Amino acid sequence: MIGSVIELETAPTSDGDGTKFYRLFISYRASIDGFVHCRALLGLDGTHLTSKYGGILLAATGVDARGQLFPVAFAVVSAENDNNWDWFLKHLYSIVNGNLPISITKIDDVTFLSDRQKGLIDSVTTWFPSSAHAYCLRHLVENFKKAFKHKDLPDLLWEAARATTEGEFQATCNAMRAISSTCVDWLYTTAHPMHWATVYFPGRRFGHLTSNIAESLNSWLLKARDLPIEGMLEAMRMKLMAWFTERRGFAAKHHEFLLVPEVDNLRYKC
Repeated sequence: MIGSVIELETAPTSDGDGTKFYRLFISYRASIDGFVHCRALLGLDGTHLTSKYGGILLAATGVDARGQLFPVAFAVVSAENDNNWDWFLKHLYSIVNGNLPISITKIDDVTFLSDRQKGLIDSVTTWFPSSAHAYCLRHLVENFKKAFKHKDLPDLLWEAARATTEGEFQATCNAMRAISSTCVDWLYTTAHPMHWATVYFPGRRFGHLTSNIAESLNSWLLKARDLPIEGMLEAMRMKLMAWFTERRGFAAKHHEFLLVPEVDNLRYKC
């Protein structure tokens, strides 16, 4: 497809007589053009491929105006490490920087959401140094539960994350301290509230406190991940074609409306 971005890298075979697949980055033209009309939010995630060839699928997933998943870019790599995340985000940067969502004017306003995989935090900082990076609250809560066993603490952490004023946030933290004197210090050390608490978060998360954006995509890919790389990529391409065709048809039926129906209907419920 003209306008799509594909980067394929090979490596020498063990005997030095040829080359073999190393890693591959793909962003289709339809995804690139469509991201312009999405929210300025990207979920980042890596998931294991389950065919006999192994490997990791890295993905950057957006959210469209109707709240639906909008895949922007994929990569197939050998492992989830610093080098591969840096390579993936380098290519993602070139796409995002030239195709910003129309709701923003600078790349700094793109928000990232992840569960802090190995190598990811530093790579986001390298390529998107001024972008807000939200950490998945569900993963933080799970680690919190392992460190502190009291049954009320997870709910209080969710309450602190949703607080909209500093007073509410601090009151909830004090309630946690009353249960465990060290749990709040653990939270600040493990993940500063600027990455998970609504009141301190510097960017816009559009209501997303968890990395469900990327993980929902992985659930859809469950069967495709069993296939060899070529078959998996073809299954993904066919699925994206079906999604975009359905959404184009929906847009054609509602082109006279300024807002999508899901958002427009909210006006009458307020």
